[in-house]
Amino acid sequence: MRSVIFSIVLGTIAAGASEIRVPDEKRTELSAVVFTGTVTNVEHLPLIRTNSAPSAMVRQGTWVGPRRQDLGWWRAEVMVESVAKQDRPLGEVAVVYYLQQPIGLDGRGTFATRMSGYPKVEPKMRATFWCQRVTVDGHTNVLCVSSPSWVKTK
Repeated sequence: MRSVIFSIVLGTIAAGASEIRVPDEKRTELSAVVFTGTVTNVEHLPLIRTNSAPSAMVRQGTWVGPRRQDLGWWRAEVMVESVAKQDRPLGEVAVVYYLQQPIGLDGRGTFATRMSGYPKVEPKMRATFWCQRVTVDGHTNVLCVSSPSWVKTK
């Protein structure tokens, strides 16, 4: 049993570590859009998942209500400086979606975590972005950075 658990833990760590070692050429091949630019604005998106079942928490004998959970989506506006690859023309400003640690209802981070971590994106940061196209909250084909190594600070 110990060897099974050890194998699972080792495999998980190796999977996280291998993501970091992806060469830029392979990352470019897997991307829909690759560009360099400066982040002008970041914004937390209020995308909340609400479960219909009441939470297990009870306050003075009554249900608190449905469980609500932040999905952790953010978006950044990036002033495009150069484009290395594109599947369709990019404008002067690209909007890039990315995940961050979800925010709890009390305004603090939750215990949610990802093995590969979260991309570092902040205002005035100049970086290269390797993006894929995804659907976020009904918005189709938006640019998305999936992991930290897909954003490289210049």
